Amino acid sequence: MRSDVAFAISSAPLLALARRRGRRGAWLLGVSCFGLLFGVFWMFWGVIVFLTGVGLVNGVIVFLFGGVGPALGASLLAWAGVKRRHDAEALEQLALLSETRTDVTIRETAQLLAESDSYASRLMDLAAAAGAVQMVQGSGARPAVPIGPDRSALVGFRAARRKRALLLAVASLFVLGFATLWLVVGTAGIATGEWLVGLLLLIPGGLFPLAGSLVLASRALRNWRRAARAGKLAALVTASSVRNLEELASRLGVSVPDAQAIAVEAMQLGIVPHEALTRLLSPAVGGTSPEAGHVTPAHWVGRIIAGSWRVEALLAQGGMGAVYRVTRIPSGEVYALKLMLPEVAATVDGLERFEREALAAGKLGHPGIVRVHEFGRLDERTAYLVMDLLQGETLEARLQRVGSLPWAEALGVALQVGDALEAAHRAGLLHRDLKPANVFLASTQAGERAVLLDFGLAKTMDSREATRRTVSGVVAGTPMYMSPEQARGEVLDVRSDLYGLAVVTYEMIAGVPPFFDKTLAEVYARLLRELAPGLSQMAPGDYPQALEQILARALSPIRDQRPTTVAAFLAELRSVGAAPAAAAG
Repeated sequence: MRSDVAFAISSAPLLALARRRGRRGAWLLGVSCFGLLFGVFWMFWGVIVFLTGVGLVNGVIVFLFGGVGPALGASLLAWAGVKRRHDAEALEQLALLSETRTDVTIRETAQLLAESDSYASRLMDLAAAAGAVQMVQGSGARPAVPIGPDRSALVGFRAARRKRALLLAVASLFVLGFATLWLVVGTAGIATGEWLVGLLLLIPGGLFPLAGSLVLASRALRNWRRAARAGKLAALVTASSVRNLEELASRLGVSVPDAQAIAVEAMQLGIVPHEALTRLLSPAVGGTSPEAGHVTPAHWVGRIIAGSWRVEALLAQGGMGAVYRVTRIPSGEVYALKLMLPEVAATVDGLERFEREALAAGKLGHPGIVRVHEFGRLDERTAYLVMDLLQGETLEARLQRVGSLPWAEALGVALQVGDALEAAHRAGLLHRDLKPANVFLASTQAGERAVLLDFGLAKTMDSREATRRTVSGVVAGTPMYMSPEQARGEVLDVRSDLYGLAVVTYEMIAGVPPFFDKTLAEVYARLLRELAPGLSQMAPGDYPQALEQILARALSPIRDQRPTTVAAFLAELRSVGAAPAAAAG
């Protein structure tokens, strides 16, 4: 079949043919515009002749022979010009495909250009006649066709834009003809000495419609260009020869923001597949990601990650990554996106921990654990996760601002965090990094709620793997909040997370954690050698007297002396929650 015949393609001859075809089309369109303007002018003049009573026959002759005839001839020229411009755009797109393919069949050309087989056949005949392509012997095994545009979406978009451009252009010509008529009449009035009448006809009847016709013409041109750029964008993405957004802007002949807008629109409309544009809209994939160690968190603000998430602002930066406020394309919904820091992503260990956070938190579905919507990797060393954007502040920020919390408030936070932690334990997961920075006090319609964040150190409870996870040998976690067994690198169980919850509860009352020293070395030394100081030593105040003993048991350096589960610890807290408060000193 002819549709399976292969043609060798090369860029330079195709581009030269496209330029010639485009120039001829532009010349024909220019001549047709003058012809249409001439025809419209005399159509209006014929109507005026008829309405002023000069004569029905004279008006009809002027209208038909001076107006309709030239307008029809100009329309035929315009149609020929449009076809040549269309051919020029298609030839240019075919030239782009030659950057990654040495030959194509007519069927592949139709598929990649989102055109019919008959049009692709005519285009190849045109190119072959000009010596821009040559028929070659096709092999039985064809290389895979690259990811191409959605044919129906691209055809529909181009048809809608071209139809709109045509309607705007016709309206512009009629308005321009009307304006020209009154410009002529107004000028004639001024020339005959009727200055006032001439100016009234010249300005409101001529200049104002002239300005309107120019606006309509510019909008028609913009719609035509949008249709052309959609096809060119599809060809560029299909050819896979463009590596980043800056190069895409250069090839399209627009600014970088305009290129981004064009690409996002194409993705929203389904013209170009999501995965095909990801490498352009994501700096890491598109080839513009700086090397690890040279990327600051602010680098990502204003960029689009994975083709779907526009980064609006940097919210926070932690030990494993930076958190941003992002907008989802095209829905406009707002989320939080956590992107791994380069120094963490530089190790396989760090990337695996980051992925574990997403997978662990994403499957729990507990209201006290932040919901994760998406996890992905931009490349082998850059990962991200998208989660709900919470309104409020972390417990760490609250304690820095107010120092400590009243017992009733601290109890509510402890119970909510403990309930979320118990849900994680029931799912077979340990958090291993419980601290005020990982507790978010979120504002909801029902009031404030404590939400547990950051499962970056989470692991399954059936794992017999020791605590030390980093390639440097540093114990994963935060020393002031980790249990003694975690500091020693031993295998952990739920009582280690319970210890962390007890430390957070202690700090909410006392304002500082039990072991708070100038250096981490001193914290480690005291954690492994000493008992936690009594709550009354650090914070004499109003809280139930039994609370000190409950925290002392939960903070025991010997895990067998702690409550066996978080639920048991929470039950003890509830039992004293309603007890009368007394000075603990």
